[in-house]
Formats: sequence, structure tokens, C-alpha cells
Amino acid sequence: RMPFLDFDACFKITCGNCGLHFCAWCIQPCETEDPHDHVRRCRYNLANGNVFSTLELYENSNFGRRSRQLVMYLGRQGKDTAKGIVAKFRDDFTRLGFGNIIQQYDGHGVAPGENEKERGGLDMAAEWQAALEWGDVHERADRFA
Repeated sequence: RMPFLDFDACFKITCGNCGLHFCAWCIQPCETEDPHDHVRRCRYNLANGNVFSTLELYENSNFGRRSRQLVMYLGRQGKDTAKGIVAKFRDDFTRLGFGNIIQQYDGHGVAPGENEKERGGLDMAAEWQAALEWGDVHERADRFA
């Protein structure tokens, strides 16, 4: 993994380290197809199939991706563990704009797709705490999705 440092409005991104092309909408590699075609057809393209768009739409798209990944992660936790994680990190989730996710887990219901299987909730909570402290919460969310 390598962060990309600038944004030139083209949603076909090329890794400066290995040369791999990927889609900035979904952050998926484009190994077997033309990357521009993928970007045009990407289900998360917010620019009506255009290859170029604004930094604002890019940021909106990434927020949506992170939200989906967080919901998927919490959905794989047991109900009590997920609620505990959301309660513990309520302030951080609020600061990051995940108020809708807080509402799903604060006693007003549980997100769709939850299961009752516990997966080491305390370790996952510690992992989230480390992510928030070190500022790489999105990278770790990708790993859990």
C-alpha cells in the first residue's frame, strides 16, 4: 500500500511505486481491463460516468466507502460487541462524520447483516483505538472489510 499524494481530477490513479492502475472511486485495481473504462462504469462513480471529476466528489466517494466498510465491519461483530465499539468510539465516530452509524447502534436498532458471532470484540476495539490514535483508521477499516 502506498498513499497517493495529489489529485489531478482523473479518477484513474497510477501507483507511483509499482505502476498499477486503480479506480479512485472504488479503490480497486484495474489489472485486466482498461482503467478508464472501469472508472466510467464503476458503480460508485458520482460523476455520471466521467473519468474526470472534482476533489469534492472524490472526498464524498471516499467517505461513502469508509462508511460502507465500517457498517460491514460492525455487522460482522456480535450485537453487544458492535454496540460496545460504537459506544467506546462515539466521539471519534461523531468527529469523523459517522453520526448515522452511531444512530444504528445506540439502542435504536442494529445495522442490517449483523450476526451474533463474537469475533474478539475487545481486540477489535483496541485495534480501532490504535487506528484513531495513529490516524490510519481508513487503512485499518479496509483491512477489516
